[in-house]
Amino acid sequence: MALINCVECSHQVSDQAASCPNCGAPTATGRRAAMPVEQTAKRFKAQTVLAVMAIIAGFIFTTAAAGSGSIAFVVATSVLTLGGIVWFVVIRIRTWWHHG
Repeated sequence: MALINCVECSHQVSDQAASCPNCGAPTATGRRAAMPVEQTAKRFKAQTVLAVMAIIAGFIFTTAAAGSGSIAFVVATSVLTLGGIVWFVVIRIRTWWHHG
């Protein structure tokens, strides 16, 4: 660990520091340091897309079935819509849990 001079205030700063503790100016090494980016796993993204598709399909089929008079079809499509909503909420909670 070496000490370098800050380009803004000329105070000595560790070469490991991201910025000067005196003035807050970024150091030469701090500018190059990359911040880690947390990414959502592909399986969560895929499940989110499938859940949204289930909600949309269930809503469309429920709307179409309402005019047909078939109670069993209306119930089945309503369950599809509700299941898609529950699935979507669960996936959003799992994504939040894994990625804070």
